[in-house]
This record gives sequence, C-alpha cells and structure tokens, in this order.
Amino acid sequence: MSERNGFRNDLFFSRTNDFLNIYLPSQAVRSACTVKTYLDGLTVFRRYVTDTREISMKKFRFSVCTHGFLLGFMAHLRDRGCKESTCNNRLAAVKSYLWYAADGDVSLQSIALGASRVPSMKETKPIRETIPDGACAAMPAAPNLQKKNGLRDMAIMVLLYDSAMRVSELLGLALSSLYLDAAIPMCVSMGKEIRNGLYL
Repeated sequence: MSERNGFRNDLFFSRTNDFLNIYLPSQAVRSACTVKTYLDGLTVFRRYVTDTREISMKKFRFSVCTHGFLLGFMAHLRDRGCKESTCNNRLAAVKSYLWYAADGDVSLQSIALGASRVPSMKETKPIRETIPDGACAAMPAAPNLQKKNGLRDMAIMVLLYDSAMRVSELLGLALSSLYLDAAIPMCVSMGKEIRNGLYL
C-alpha cells in the first residue's frame, strides 16, 4: 500500500487531520460545534481500538473496521452506560469519516457500506416542557420599545422565533449577514439561509 503524508493509506486514522481540519469546516461547511462532535466521536473510537481492543494505531487498518467491529463498539458504549443519543453520535462520526475516506479511495467503498448497515440505537425521545401560553404572550410585551435596548431585544426575539435560528447562530451574525436592501430581504447564518422566516 502506498504512503500519503508519511502514513500508509490503509491505516484507519491516517486521514483524520484532513477530515477534521479541511473537509468538515471548509468543504462540507460544518460549524465548529459539529467538528468538535466528530472529533470527540473519533477520539472515543480510537480509545476503544487502542485501549479496549488493544490494537496499535500503527496496525489498525480500514479493513479491520468491519460491520462486526462496529457492532462491538456500540455494545461497548452501551455497556459503559452511554445514552442512546451519545452512542448514535459516536457511530455517526465513524460512518461519516469512512464515507469521506471512501470518496477518495474506491477500494474503501465496501468498508463504508458495511459500516452503513450498523443500526443506530432507538432513542427514547424525552417529553419536553413547553412554555405556557401566558408566558408566550408576555414575552413580546417585555421589551420597553421606548429604549434602544428594548428595540434590540424585540428584534432578537422576532429573529429567533421567526427563523428558528439557534442562539449560537444568532451570536455569529455580522452586519454582512444581513441583506435588507435585497428584493427579498434575508439573513444568512452559518449553514442556513433564511428568507421571510423560512429555511432554504
């Protein structure tokens, strides 16, 4: 097997740097939080490989990462008491990495396909409390529109409510994110485009 960046192409972790630092943020345009989630998932998987299965990173090749190996990884996470959502996030990170590697090397397609058949765990969706109707009605009336901060607070609430934008996305907005003079005024946030309150 040929070498790439000083590593053998068939070593499983040989492409993590490009995946995390180039592909996800620049080409797939994933947020820093998403990149960190994938980093955490691959780190947990690496610990399973080296600590639990006692396989050296220098010997763990893509071909070892079989359907059965990933089933064992999921069982390991479950035995450690991880929530179903956490287990699924870890598995998703490994699957995404494998598809990235397979996209650049057709010989890895069968490995990625095998991984894609590993089922996610069924999650029990928690019952979330909703805001009482009275509180919802009181929120828009809370800002004092006679003050500068009141107008700001009202604009923030309207933008969050109408767009379903996350608070972290709102905090990432800049003046260049707003296109108020356009034929259809719009606001562009990281990974999302919102026009008239609708995601595109």
